Amino acid sequence: MPSPSNHQSPIADDSSKRIFPLDLCANHSHRGLLRPIARCGANRTRAGTTATGRISSHQYSCHPAPLSTVCLSTDAERLNDLNQLIAHQDIPGKILAGRGGYGAVRLLPQLDYARLCPLLREAGTQIIGYSDFTAIQLALLAQGQLGSFAGPMVYGDFGCRQPSHYTQEHFIGVTTQASWTLSCNSQQVDEGQGEGLFWGGNLSVLCSLLGSPYFPDIKGGLLFLEDVGEQPYRIERMLQQLYLSGVLGQQKAIFMGDFGTGNMTDAYDSNYTLATVIAEIRQICKIPVFTGIPFGHTHHKTTLPLGFPASYQAAPDQLTLTFSDYPHHCTQGLNLSALLTPND
Repeated sequence: MPSPSNHQSPIADDSSKRIFPLDLCANHSHRGLLRPIARCGANRTRAGTTATGRISSHQYSCHPAPLSTVCLSTDAERLNDLNQLIAHQDIPGKILAGRGGYGAVRLLPQLDYARLCPLLREAGTQIIGYSDFTAIQLALLAQGQLGSFAGPMVYGDFGCRQPSHYTQEHFIGVTTQASWTLSCNSQQVDEGQGEGLFWGGNLSVLCSLLGSPYFPDIKGGLLFLEDVGEQPYRIERMLQQLYLSGVLGQQKAIFMGDFGTGNMTDAYDSNYTLATVIAEIRQICKIPVFTGIPFGHTHHKTTLPLGFPASYQAAPDQLTLTFSDYPHHCTQGLNLSALLTPND
């Protein structure tokens, strides 16, 4: 996968050097990206180079990481990336996850939440990712009441051959505006309106933290869920786990993102689909369950503030979500056209 050819800024081979491939910003700043927290099933160096060529700049700089056998970098290196912020004077404006997979949960007991969360909150740092990174996001919310963003990641979204214009447009819009309204033109069974703390993430990862100190205790919230590669019966089993543990009953509404099921039918019952699962959960929980949130393991995805206030309005053919009171960065000095790809 070739790196962008329109820009001559060199890519550093030495992992101790910073990368400044694109002139996205007119002024120099401390804003930057940390080494990605990600599994590395294959060598992602070329995709990483492409991604940094699209999103890195004198404002958003990237620290490349050495590869290890299981993860993009070792547990110690990734923990050091986060915990060393405590001693730094220059706090990054954005922290982007590299990709999903597995490994984030191993870091949770060793993060210094008491000092890290207040520091990132005061700096207005935007922490962005999804999939396995949900573990980090939930832990930050549970341990330090620190919100984050479900949003695109370095390799799969910014480093792919043809990044989604929709994904990048929403990424820029959400992270640079004080409030954001998402309209979903999808059929809804439930109607009405409400408000609460919008939180959640990957269903499998979220369920794996139940009973641990890294699972947020959210009452009256708006719970968002997404996943990929799971049979309908497995999705129901995890949702039933959340129901039996009392989590679903404490929420005002559930919002379902993309589950990558398409026309998938259950391995045991061909008539049992994701729609069947949602109908069952709606019946036992007695709360609204909304569908069609454009987020998940898909090419086109929005960016969702997690751990921040939100309100919703639902009609039979449309769902609207409005987010507010989350950290945002102004666009002054940014050349956004250098990041946005043509409409796809």
